[in-house]
Amino acid sequence: MLEQPDPHCTPDIMHEILSNLHDTLLRNVSIYKAPSQDSLEKVKRGEPIQLHADWVDFVQQLSEATDLDAVQASEFLSKFAKEQPAAALRAQDIALDEVVDFYYYERSCLLRCISAILRIRLSDANHIYFPAASKCLDKLITDGLEKEILQRYNERCTVTMPKTTAMEKFEVSTRWADQIVQEQALLLEILFMLYYSVCAPGYAKVVQTARIIQTQKFGRQQPLYTYLSDKGRKTVEWIGHLCTLIMLEVLQLEELMRIWDTPLDDPNFKKNSQEIFSSHPLLQDEE
Repeated sequence: MLEQPDPHCTPDIMHEILSNLHDTLLRNVSIYKAPSQDSLEKVKRGEPIQLHADWVDFVQQLSEATDLDAVQASEFLSKFAKEQPAAALRAQDIALDEVVDFYYYERSCLLRCISAILRIRLSDANHIYFPAASKCLDKLITDGLEKEILQRYNERCTVTMPKTTAMEKFEVSTRWADQIVQEQALLLEILFMLYYSVCAPGYAKVVQTARIIQTQKFGRQQPLYTYLSDKGRKTVEWIGHLCTLIMLEVLQLEELMRIWDTPLDDPNFKKNSQEIFSSHPLLQDEE
């Protein structure tokens, strides 16, 4: 809807939608909680909604297959069921894989929404939603979007396979691992767009970003690599390219290369080199 405007969604309506989503976009994938026994007991007690015994079992399976809080799993199941024909509202008529894919799609869409806001802001001032996207992005940046994205990426890099019965099934663990690396890639795409045109990182952020990328060996250090499908492993290759682009950007290597095009005996060489090196973030005082 963002990049391909809906004729029924006016700029004012889009502004209201994005305003209401502010906290969700800011926290993005961190809004999804890990499973807990307390949460599962709530579902069994009928909190927040009363479920038939068959549905309670289904929620527990969904929670284990996605490493998702049981209450949130019940909410996703309810949302999924509302989009199904009335005849398919029995637990035995719904495939677990379909709900899992629905949940993963929702997670990815949340990150893609942030990317869409950035693309509109960066490349199309004539877009009908440009004012709404700009206001939304400005507030997100003010409230710490850059920090949130980097933190979420670092978390995704160190996650390990949950120890649940469901994850012992190869197809379940592979689907989950593929989702983790896809989120890494989506987070890096957001981070690159932020650094490229919106907010230049200071010294501390440059060092933090470099350390995270170096620790992960530019995407090659993946704790879940053995679980990945061919598609997931191709995503890892793309992560490596994104890491390289981000490092080129945060280190401002394009700017530094300007002096290489200047002959050493050129009187402007000293002036240009001093200007470039004095503005380089790694040579600034730590914030």
